Amino acid sequence: MNFAPSHYRKAIYGILAAILLVPISFLARPNQISKDPNQAGEATGGTISQLRSEHNLSQASLSSIDPTSEVMKLASMGLHGIAVNVLWNQANAYQEKKAFDKVSGTVDTLVLLQPNFISVWEFQGHNLAYNISREFDDYQDRYFWVKEGLNFFTKGVAYNRRDHRIYDNLGLHTGIKFGVSDEKKQFRQILRKDREYVDTFISKFINPELFDRPEAGGFDSWMLSYWWYDKSYHMRENLGVPKRTSDLMYWVKGPQQLRQYAESLSVDFRPGEATRRAWRTAYEAWTDRDPISDRQGFGKRDITTSFGAVIRLEDLERQVEFQQGIARRMDELAPGVRQEITKEKVARLSPMDQQILNMPEAERQYKEMMEMVRIEMDIRVYEQEVAARAPAENRVKADNLLRELADGEFLVSQMDSYRYTVNYNYWRDVTNMESTVPGVLARQAAYEAAELVRQGILESYEEEVTDENGVTSLVKRDGAIDALTRYFQHTSDALKPYPGLHDGESTLIEDLMQEFTKFNAHLKDVGREWPDDFPMQWFIDERVRRYGRANIKNLMTTQDIEARKREAGLLEEKSDQTDQSDQTDQSDQTDQTDQR
Repeated sequence: MNFAPSHYRKAIYGILAAILLVPISFLARPNQISKDPNQAGEATGGTISQLRSEHNLSQASLSSIDPTSEVMKLASMGLHGIAVNVLWNQANAYQEKKAFDKVSGTVDTLVLLQPNFISVWEFQGHNLAYNISREFDDYQDRYFWVKEGLNFFTKGVAYNRRDHRIYDNLGLHTGIKFGVSDEKKQFRQILRKDREYVDTFISKFINPELFDRPEAGGFDSWMLSYWWYDKSYHMRENLGVPKRTSDLMYWVKGPQQLRQYAESLSVDFRPGEATRRAWRTAYEAWTDRDPISDRQGFGKRDITTSFGAVIRLEDLERQVEFQQGIARRMDELAPGVRQEITKEKVARLSPMDQQILNMPEAERQYKEMMEMVRIEMDIRVYEQEVAARAPAENRVKADNLLRELADGEFLVSQMDSYRYTVNYNYWRDVTNMESTVPGVLARQAAYEAAELVRQGILESYEEEVTDENGVTSLVKRDGAIDALTRYFQHTSDALKPYPGLHDGESTLIEDLMQEFTKFNAHLKDVGREWPDDFPMQWFIDERVRRYGRANIKNLMTTQDIEARKREAGLLEEKSDQTDQSDQTDQSDQTDQTDQR
């Protein structure tokens, strides 16, 4: 077999390569902007350029074109991946040596090689704000590095105009570092007056007037966090930027910041009308419509679930009513069947279960309530059972109702599950309760009590006060115990209309129980007993009935108070007098009253 010489083969390969350059040049031909002012748009480029423009994948679509970044990527000759790894190792080595300035310089070089890789911005912004900042003992140094982390994120905005996650990270880190970290009190105080930082960096993106809150003493971190998320929402709604996370966890962030802002006002300053308005704003943004941005509220927002269903969290009650309407229609198709099945299931219960079932709800203790959950499941009547006993002429209609019911039950389960994930019901009730007058009065009393405890003033006292006429008089001032008593009274008034808040377990319940314990300790410090007329005695008794005595620790129940009275002879004396009153006429009662 004869083979062509090698130089002939090379010539053939060169000719083939030259021929292939023709289609490649047409496929990869770049778009060209027309110089004619009368012709708008771009001239048609190659197929690859057209696809890049159609799907917004060109560098101009993704970000501003940085000549330095482009030169570095070209200079690496396709080996920028290796260069990135080298830079990462250098940054880690500098951080271990605590050469933090070199860390920042290395990362600045790193992002030039990967400007559109969002993980670079997320990792290093977090690294500066968290890991490096905690290396310093002085909170002012930590504050500086937290700002460095936030500033690093702001640099990524220009490089990622089609990715909302930069703004999401700015909102997240601003909220957590300034509002939740151990140094939150100092950080928030510095930020309130940090005009240089706001004017130099933040004002490029957000109008400072939006988060300069007089009632908060200046620039508020939670409102700044809220407006970072607002920037992200604007990209999603007005610029068509693709969403990079689930609907539920994306849309919940903004309203959460408003709630945190209201909470911070209630703790950092004496609550008042501004606090009440902040809680009302948080409630409306959570349920209906955000009054600040005039955007759809979280509860009214269309949420696409992982199963593809589109739900609104605020529509759960309406959907449940719709389901109940289907059940009523089923009863019309099968009259009396539901009651018949219920009687059959109740008859099959054990005598003990029937006794618990017939027991008034207010008399059921913790054990009976737990058993009642099982009993209700045992006697529950399912729509399929009712449909199976429907008259023959209504069987088809009953089956159609079953299918309609199944679709509705699926939506209800999705709404209920997603509500549970974000604790929707709880925060809806809390924000609504806190925006009421009793809610604000309770916060005021709690704030005053905390100040009095800090000053060591537990009991009421008299203070000499001289008026404008020079007349001196004694004025009674409340102590911490009096302020706490008012706090419990207002809390009781605010809490009663929201059974969902005091029937279960929550942080609000835990905080209340801690306040009860502190109140009891203050009483013991001054030698006083638990009051007979404690404003929230109903709450303590309900906790014992539902969850057992261990749930209240050393607090007193109504039974304990009555036992204390019996030991002191108060209840017996009152009982004897009552018996005598029943056996005597009106004149005798008057005499006994005088003697008493």
